[in-house]
Amino acid sequence: MLAKVADWTARAAADGCGLVAFGEALAPGYPFWLEWTGGARFDSDLQKDQFAHYVDQAVTIEAGHLDEVCAAAARHGIAVVLGIVERPRDRSAIASIAAPWSSMRTAMSPRSTAS
Repeated sequence: MLAKVADWTARAAADGCGLVAFGEALAPGYPFWLEWTGGARFDSDLQKDQFAHYVDQAVTIEAGHLDEVCAAAARHGIAVVLGIVERPRDRSAIASIAAPWSSMRTAMSPRSTAS
């Protein structure tokens, strides 16, 4: 998914854009299973399995998951706004489960933030 974001970032820059924005929770994706599996059943083994997979796929910035996107932004002089579900390394397991739902980060090239 993030390789596609980097590719579309380059395309947007080639078309003359100075900013490209991607949707909420694009990486790793929106938790679609909630509608199909009774997402309010918190003690469901199915819910726990699905959520564990979802958290496993979440973005860890410190691991370099966004490096390709940041490099594309810098290379092409374009600002990127990308909705992600984040799993930070500096949080406990409980906080990591709660935090991903509202995380959003902005990756911007140094040139796009200069005044």
